[in-house]
Amino acid sequence: MTSKNKITFGADLIPLDPSFIGPFAKYIEDHGFSHIWVADVNFNSDVYVALTTIALHTKRVYLGPGVTNPLTRHPAYTGIAIASLNALSRGRAKLALGTGDYHIMRELKLLPEKPIRALKEGLSIIRRVLNNEEFEHTGEFYHISHFKMTIKNPSSVPIYIAGKGPTILRTAGEVGDGAYLDAIPPEAFPTALKFIEKGLVKSGRSLKDFYLIDVIGLVVNKDREKALQDAKKDAIFAVTSAPKYIREALGIDIETIEHIKSKFPDTEAAINAVPLDVAEKLAIAGTPEDCIEKISKLEKLGVNQISMILYAEEKSKERVKSVYENVISYFEEQ
Repeated sequence: MTSKNKITFGADLIPLDPSFIGPFAKYIEDHGFSHIWVADVNFNSDVYVALTTIALHTKRVYLGPGVTNPLTRHPAYTGIAIASLNALSRGRAKLALGTGDYHIMRELKLLPEKPIRALKEGLSIIRRVLNNEEFEHTGEFYHISHFKMTIKNPSSVPIYIAGKGPTILRTAGEVGDGAYLDAIPPEAFPTALKFIEKGLVKSGRSLKDFYLIDVIGLVVNKDREKALQDAKKDAIFAVTSAPKYIREALGIDIETIEHIKSKFPDTEAAINAVPLDVAEKLAIAGTPEDCIEKISKLEKLGVNQISMILYAEEKSKERVKSVYENVISYFEEQ
């Protein structure tokens, strides 16, 4: 399979200080990124406060939650939030939707027995809201006696389904406009595409109709070992949540993963327990040449966008600058 178009770059922001988000977003936009996503995970700064601030500080980038879910907020209100963001940003809003951070779901007693069914039902409600419909809904997880949004969503909003397991990837192919993939390396990508294609067949579509985003740690440094050390933080959750097909493609044994998991809740200890070769496998990290080579492989496999994991803090500016100068600029010239 060959790439459908030139690869672009996004930033998947972990929102920390809300007053820093806006200026940082402009900095990201000024350094060649096409998308800014804001993670709706843990108990961080509110995702929609962050996205509103980003919309007001930028002019070009697309923006949206990456990832939110239909459980911590009712899907009708997620639809309203996205429609509002789309109006404010003049048609730049997008949405990545998943089943939710299981740790947070457990803390809030919101984890359903059938999370993918809840996701699909929530997605159908969000789409109706974004289509400016007046409707009622009676389902397995949600009941709406009457809904009519008082604002108007000005344009269509693509919805990408997030995850990396076989079932959620099939679901993405079946109901999503694309997939918001969780750190899938080139070695495992063909298998992931097979799962997606099963869903696409069910929906009567093909991969040419489908947008692929790979959310992954991206660290560029002329000192290769320094880059790999820094990539451990980005790779930690990709390692500990890797499904069987990814572990097998990369040759990562379950004992290594269990050893890393045993260090939690001490996140720093868990990060330190990640071997450098494992971080290398589940991140894009190394010299500029190393990173360009790996991204080129993903581009050839059909990835439309690489979205780098990025903590919204001052020291991340140097990473943004390095990626722009050493990687984005290279692909812009191709």
